[in-house]
Amino acid sequence: MAPPSMQAMHMYDEESRTLGDRFVALHGIAEKRLDSPDLDYLFVGHFEQLRRMFVRYRITSVGDLLTLSRSDLMRLPMVGTKKADYMVALLERLSGHTAAGQSDSRSEIYAPTFGDRFPSLRPKADLALNSTLLNSVFMGQTALRDLLGRVGYSTVGDLLASTEAEVHSLRGIGATKLVSIVALLQRLSDDVDESKADAPVRMVPASALGKGWDLDDLGPDEVQVDWDLDDEAVSTMIEWAREMSDDRTWGGLLECLMSRPLPDDVKPTFAELAERPLPAVLQPDARTFLDAWTVSRGPRDLEILDRRVLADKPATLDELGGHLGVTRERVRQLESKLLSAIQTEFRDSSEWRSVRWAVERVRDRCGAYCPGDQLQVATRGQQLVRWLAELEAKDDVLIRRGFKLPEIPQVPRAEEEAMVDEPALAEMLRGSGVAEKWTAFATDRIVGLRRIDERLVLWPTSQVERAISVLTVRGMPMDPDELGPVVGELSPRSFRQRLFSDQRLRRVSKDFVALANWGGEEYTSIADLMVARLEQGPMLLEDLVQTLFDSHGVSAASVRLYSRAPAFLMRGQQVELRTSSHPYEPRNQPERVTGLYRISEDQILLSLVVDRDVVRGSGRSVAHEVATFMGVLPGSSLTLHSDIKDVQLSWRERSNIGPQMGSLKALVEDAGVSQGERVHLVLDREYFTIEARRPSEPTARESREQMLHRLTGLELNACVGLAGVAWASWSSEFEVVAALDERGDSEVAAVAALRISG
Repeated sequence: MAPPSMQAMHMYDEESRTLGDRFVALHGIAEKRLDSPDLDYLFVGHFEQLRRMFVRYRITSVGDLLTLSRSDLMRLPMVGTKKADYMVALLERLSGHTAAGQSDSRSEIYAPTFGDRFPSLRPKADLALNSTLLNSVFMGQTALRDLLGRVGYSTVGDLLASTEAEVHSLRGIGATKLVSIVALLQRLSDDVDESKADAPVRMVPASALGKGWDLDDLGPDEVQVDWDLDDEAVSTMIEWAREMSDDRTWGGLLECLMSRPLPDDVKPTFAELAERPLPAVLQPDARTFLDAWTVSRGPRDLEILDRRVLADKPATLDELGGHLGVTRERVRQLESKLLSAIQTEFRDSSEWRSVRWAVERVRDRCGAYCPGDQLQVATRGQQLVRWLAELEAKDDVLIRRGFKLPEIPQVPRAEEEAMVDEPALAEMLRGSGVAEKWTAFATDRIVGLRRIDERLVLWPTSQVERAISVLTVRGMPMDPDELGPVVGELSPRSFRQRLFSDQRLRRVSKDFVALANWGGEEYTSIADLMVARLEQGPMLLEDLVQTLFDSHGVSAASVRLYSRAPAFLMRGQQVELRTSSHPYEPRNQPERVTGLYRISEDQILLSLVVDRDVVRGSGRSVAHEVATFMGVLPGSSLTLHSDIKDVQLSWRERSNIGPQMGSLKALVEDAGVSQGERVHLVLDREYFTIEARRPSEPTARESREQMLHRLTGLELNACVGLAGVAWASWSSEFEVVAALDERGDSEVAAVAALRISG
C-alpha cells in the first residue's frame, strides 16, 4: 500500500497550533532536508526511529514538519502521544541550536536554558511542581513528578534555570524522560499563553462577597491585586465589627459590615477594601484535564468511551465488538473496567478535584431537568463531565438519569376542578431535583397540562375535559363556538352535542354552557323553559317572551313558535299548559298533503323526493295526517318494521314541528334510489310496517296510466280512469285535478288533466 501523501496527512485542527507557529526561528531553514548529514546529530538514540518514520510518511524537509500540528502528528499511523512528543522535542533541539547561532556539534545544542525557550513561564517560577494546580499539566504522570522531586527540582523555576543537557545528565533521566519534561513545559507554556491571549483583566470588587458573585469563569491571570492596606485601619474595622456583633467568625464580620451603617472612622477603610479586586488563583481547568486524560487512554478505551459511554445513542455490545474485533463479552469487560477506573479516580483522586468541582457546578446549574443549551459538549472532556453529572440529552432537554416528570395522577390539584396547585407542583419538582430557575420550564413540559390565561390547568385528550378546564379558568358561561378553537375541536356540531349532554356541564341558554357546580337553572329546551314558567300558572305570551329573554336569552320568535306545540294552549293573548280537558286536535286534511295517497283502508303511500337530509341519515318531519293514520298522537311513538331497518315514528308533545320519522337512509339505499330521485314509502297500520319502492322507469311509448302509476306509486289498475286516483287522494273525479294541483302534485295533476281531455 502506498504511503499517504502530505496533503492527506495534514488535517486542520482549530485547537492546535502548527509547529511553524511554535518554532518561528525554523522558518529560515524550512528547505533543509531531514536526511541531510548535517542533521545526523539530532537523530540519535530514541530519535533515530523518527527519521525512518519521516521517510515512510514522505515528510522530507523541516518545512514539511512545520506545516503540521501536534494533533496532525498523532493522526499518523503508529504515532501516539510519546512519538509526537519526540518529534516536538526534536524541533525544540533544532530551534535552540538555530536561535543561538551555534555550530552543528552535538555538545553545543543544549546551551539555552529552559527559561530561554519558555520565557512566558518566568512569572510562574515560584509555583511548586507538586502543586495540585499542575495536575492537568502532568496528565497523570505521577512517576515523572516524583522523579523531578528526587533529583532536586521542586519548582518551575528550578527547571527554567537548567539546560536540556543538565537535566539529561541527571540519574534516571534518559531521552524518554527528557522528552516528557520538555512536553510538560510546553503544555504549561501553552496554557499561560492562551490565558493571556483570551482572558482580559477583570476587577472583582470585594463587595461582591456574599452577593453570589460567580468566580467560576475567572482564569489564572485575569486579576491583579495589591493587598497593601493600613494595618491599623483594618484592625479598627475588625474591632468595630466585633463590638457590634457577638459572632466572632468571618461570616459574622461580613454580615456586620454589609448590613449596618458604618461610623466615619471605619467607612473609608471599608470603602477602599470594597473596591479592591480579589487575588488571582490558578484554578485547574477540568475540561483541559479531562481532554488530556482521555488522550492518555488507549484507542480501544476511547472507542468504548465515545461509542458506549458518552454517545447519546450508544452502540450495542455486538456492534462495538465487531468494530474492535473482539467478542461482546470482552467489550462488556473492557467497558466495566473503564467505568470503574473513571469512577474511582473521580471519587478518590486529588488530581480530579477540578473535575469534581466542575460536575458540582453542572449539577447546580442544570439540576435534574433543564434546557439542552445550558451545557456545551463540544469536546470529549465536556461530554465526560455531563456523564459524571448523570445528565442525558433527550430532544432539546437535559435530564438526570432516572428522573421522570410527574404524570397527571401525581400532579397536585387546586380546590377548583381541573386547576393545578402550581406552588405545590413547583415544590414537588424542586424536591425531585429540578433547579428553582427551571421549575417553570419543567412544568410546561408535563404532558397533560396547559396554561390558559396564565393559569395552569389539566389538559387531557378529551375535548369536553378541556372545555371544563377553560370554563374553570374564565369563570363564566361560554358559547361552544368560542370554546371550540381553544380546545381544538374538529366537528362543531358534535362538540356542541357532547357539551350539552355532559352532566358536569349545564346549558344555561340556547348558545351558552357553564359548569354544573355553578348552580342556576339549566337550559334544556325552549319548550322546557316555557313549561317550567307556566307550571306556576298562565301568562300573557308577551310576558313569557320577556321573561325567557331576560333569563336565558331566548328570542321572541322562538317562544311564539313553541307556543303552537301540543303541550300549550293559547286563549287569546294568554298561553297556558294544555290539560286533558282541552285535548289537542291534530290537523286532519289528508287531501291537502303533497304526495300522500290511500292504497287501502290500512295502507297509505307517501311519495317524496330524496334530499340531502335523507342521504345523510337525518330524520324528517311528516304531516299530522301520516302520524294520525298510523295511530301516533302527541306524546306517543311507534316502531315501523322493515326487512332492512326499523324506523321510528314519534310525536313529541313539546315539539312545534310535529311528528318525526327516523332515518330512511338504509331503506332508500336498498331500493336503489339516489339523491334527487323519487321514492314511494308504503306504510301499513295493520302490521306496522314500512317499505321503500323505486318508481318504474319512463318509456318512449308510456301510456297515461303508466305515467300515473310511475308518479303516484299506485297500482296500475287504480290508474285506469280517474276514479281510482280520486279515491286515493281523498277527492272526487270532478275535483281531482284541481285538488292535486293545489296540494303541490302539479305533475300528477297535469297527467290527470290529459286523461280527461283524451
